[in-house]
Amino acid sequence: MFAFFNNSNLGSIYWYNTGLNCLPNEISAFSANPPISSVPICDPFNMNNCSGYWNIRGSVFSDGNANCILDVGETVNKKVKVNLFENGTLVQQTYSNLNGMYCFNTDTGGFVISVDTIGNPFCS
Repeated sequence: MFAFFNNSNLGSIYWYNTGLNCLPNEISAFSANPPISSVPICDPFNMNNCSGYWNIRGSVFSDGNANCILDVGETVNKKVKVNLFENGTLVQQTYSNLNGMYCFNTDTGGFVISVDTIGNPFCS
């Protein structure tokens, strides 16, 4: 089973006996039962062999040489809001994880992805 949390800061989370075996993003909670650290993080590259339900994925990073490739030495941007639009309508939002990765679960169609820079020190 797969859980989807858009908020990365929670007060308390109690998910004992829910069948969750993986979390989609690094989250923090004041208290959790069982501990959040007891399950792996599902990521777009499925490094923990979690069940995944996404078909659009990417990374948010500071592209120092503007080649659109995450090169050695470039910094990933964690906890950045990423928006998914279809036909000009916002259909999903998520946050990049601690490795700068994000993913969306979509049907077929044409989509536009944008990074929400409000409140972040990014240049346009």
